[in-house]
Amino acid sequence: MRTPEGGPAPPVNGTLFDGGGEMGARMQAFDWASTPLGSPETWPAPLRTYVRLMLVSQQPMYLGWTHELIALYNDAYRPVLGADKHPGALGCRTADIFGDDGYPSLKPYFDAVLERGESVAFVDLLVPLARHGYLEECYFDVGYTPVHGEIQVEGMLATVNETTERVLGARRTKILAGLTAHLLGATEASQVVAAVMQSTQDHPHDLPFAMLYLPSADGGLALSASAGLNEAQTTLLNTPPEAWTPLGEAQVVPSPPLTVRPWPEPVTRMVRLPLANPNEVSPLGLLVIGLNPRKHLDDPYRDFLQLLSGQVASALHSARLTETLREQNAELEARTKMLEAFSDLTQDLSVLSDPLGLVRQTQEVVLKLLADGFSQYYEPEGELWVIRSQVGQTNTPELQAQVGAGLAFEATPNLLIPWRSGEAYYQEVYDHAADQLTGSGAYPGATVTLPISVGGQPRGVLGFALLRGRQWSRADRALLETVMGSLNLALERAEQASALRAQKAEAESRNQALEAFAQLSRDLVSETDRYTLIQRAQEIVLKLLPSGYAVYYELEDGLWRMRAQVGDLGHPALQALVEAGLPQDRPTLALPFTTGQPFYQDVYLQGADTPLEVVQHIQAVVTLPLFVQGTPIGIFGIGLFRQRAWTGTDKAVLETTLRSLTLALERAEHIQQLTSQRDTLDVRTQALGDANEELEAFAYSVSHDLRTPVRHIAGFNTLLRTSLGDQLSEKSVRYLAVIDQAAQRMNTLIDAMLDLSRTSRQPLHLRLVDLGTLVTDVQAELAPEVWTPHSTWRIAPLPLVMGDQDLLRQVLANLLSNALKYTRKNSQAVIEVWAEERPDAWAICVRDNGVGFDPRYADKLFGVFQRLHRADEFEGTGVGLANVRRIVTRHGGTVFAQGTLGGGATFGFTLPRRA
Repeated sequence: MRTPEGGPAPPVNGTLFDGGGEMGARMQAFDWASTPLGSPETWPAPLRTYVRLMLVSQQPMYLGWTHELIALYNDAYRPVLGADKHPGALGCRTADIFGDDGYPSLKPYFDAVLERGESVAFVDLLVPLARHGYLEECYFDVGYTPVHGEIQVEGMLATVNETTERVLGARRTKILAGLTAHLLGATEASQVVAAVMQSTQDHPHDLPFAMLYLPSADGGLALSASAGLNEAQTTLLNTPPEAWTPLGEAQVVPSPPLTVRPWPEPVTRMVRLPLANPNEVSPLGLLVIGLNPRKHLDDPYRDFLQLLSGQVASALHSARLTETLREQNAELEARTKMLEAFSDLTQDLSVLSDPLGLVRQTQEVVLKLLADGFSQYYEPEGELWVIRSQVGQTNTPELQAQVGAGLAFEATPNLLIPWRSGEAYYQEVYDHAADQLTGSGAYPGATVTLPISVGGQPRGVLGFALLRGRQWSRADRALLETVMGSLNLALERAEQASALRAQKAEAESRNQALEAFAQLSRDLVSETDRYTLIQRAQEIVLKLLPSGYAVYYELEDGLWRMRAQVGDLGHPALQALVEAGLPQDRPTLALPFTTGQPFYQDVYLQGADTPLEVVQHIQAVVTLPLFVQGTPIGIFGIGLFRQRAWTGTDKAVLETTLRSLTLALERAEHIQQLTSQRDTLDVRTQALGDANEELEAFAYSVSHDLRTPVRHIAGFNTLLRTSLGDQLSEKSVRYLAVIDQAAQRMNTLIDAMLDLSRTSRQPLHLRLVDLGTLVTDVQAELAPEVWTPHSTWRIAPLPLVMGDQDLLRQVLANLLSNALKYTRKNSQAVIEVWAEERPDAWAICVRDNGVGFDPRYADKLFGVFQRLHRADEFEGTGVGLANVRRIVTRHGGTVFAQGTLGGGATFGFTLPRRA
């Protein structure tokens, strides 16, 4: 019962509850007569003593009197009860207060205290409490002490210190550290998924369940794995992520009640954490975490989940980069292999003259580069497609019989489409029904059909069929289409050789050109310099053509700049114009660069690009765009001094040369990138090794070469004072004291220099560091050194950061020690510590109201041996702040200082915020 509303409480033994804060006032106003304890005037002396002790204590205390444990508690204990139990708990039985949460598990210990007079103590004891509207996971350091009356134990005193945040923080730090260890060396997304699922299985308190979604082939997100859920629960929660909006930020959403480990209460909320990298547009994935039903999502819990999702996103990003690098290396190897095979094929085609022999040789070479399959070359005959050459066997005899009998010309799209379009036709999964093939139990997987033409006129269709499906890669397509062009060239050459003996010289010239092109292919494989590669291609191409020149241009600052040239331009003024740079809008250069297509001019449009008088000698021109990684980088131009109609052969040779050059440039770019990364790593490693050797040499010199003479000075000074004894004059005694002080100061400087050296050499041991706890520890360590008797500390809440705890302790110790030192002349010292949240960093500031400093010399504060005050005013070595700067710099942060003379100073540092 409480005092009726409308009137003040009667003054019941006012001195018993005086000084007890809010709980003292409540106890004074409480109607104790209605409880088993009776009116306070009747309370026994032990009860009154413990009540006074409890009310004035800052330690959370709970007093249970009589064997029914009637509750009395102080102000510090109120947060332990929470809004659900306070103030209703006052004067009630402990069993009634905690009957549904903490009491059942603690009753055996209460009985031991009350019945046997035993004291009981626990560290980090789990006590589930309903104090904020739900049953909460709480941990305490607690001691239960019997209160003895004259005859027996009359009650129990509980001293309590809540450790929930410490226990949860340590547990979550362990989870993050374990996940980091599992993710080390993960090079595939599956390994990252396994690590996340294992962490969830091992730590169900903070991660009751997890679902990880990764990008799918259709561009969306699909569930990759789950942990902590059974099959039915997983199916219930597996909603397509595309239905969740927005996906760009973390979301806390309700969940169907799910009973999972470790608590009996169901999980009713989950958080969706998008996994993304700032440098990538496409998402890395989505992580769904069930929330602990016994711990609401507060800031530390949210920060933990953000750190965990950041680790997962970083690991997935690294795995994606590794996979991309593997694919690029595989493609580079495939391209190199294709270039070598194409070189061999080109040589073979230059020797053979029989058209079907050329086709068969092509079929044999290409099949070696592809998976298991067969190749057929068809030509139309009447209303049928008839096989003219075949390498390899079809899937079944029935299928061989069907194609061997001939296929209907108009009813076979796999052959008709390339025949009419003049372009290769790829099928990753062959559609046999479209070609009206029946009666076979097995058909090809993937197919490609290539149009074969001679002199621009279709001649037949060359097909390659694989036994299984295949994703036709860019390298596959480049090989097949290059082979198609080369075979067309070879067939055209063979036909011209047999039909036009009069053109034997030209045919021999073409053979030489093909041999040169084969040599070019080999040269491009070994060279890595861009412009050397381009010049080599220019030299080879010019051998195929009448007299002329080749110029390669790149666009820079609105001008076409010449980067490589072979041959004389034929006019000094034209050479000067080209070297000075041609305007960007010149049609001959701008058109192919914009369209991505070669621009052939059988008759050059003289005067369209440059003054007529300097280009009258140029008759035919071709300009071709040069690509690297699908992006145009420049224009490959050829100018001839005689008229020429660019034939299909010319175009095929030029465009094939450009494709080969593109492959070589991309390969060279990859090699240069890898070489640059390796050289940078070697330089940094060497520099680090040199620096470590210098630091070790320095430390050795300090510890062995400097300390010994200082020790001699101090020792002989003591011997001199002892030997002279009473003969020393007052001045001599003062001189000897000065020598002692100087030697001591030198030893202090040597120690400081060694500390500075060790700070640079010792490795960083990164973990989650509570700066608030560090400041409290350092403050306690400095308490004996406080020079000002009246010091006021104002310490604001400080964040959790990633760092080396021992080194950060050293930083805070230096800054707080300096603040105390430079305020010792004040009658009232005020030292403030706070944190400022910035976009990408935490700024930690320490401000004092001491002597301050001249702001003109602020840049000297963090240098070694830099002091702005005389040593006789304030002791010190001038190394402490240099140590601060070095430690903070190693953590990726910065230091700063602000102050005025006589107006105090603010020193601080920044640390990066971890996502």
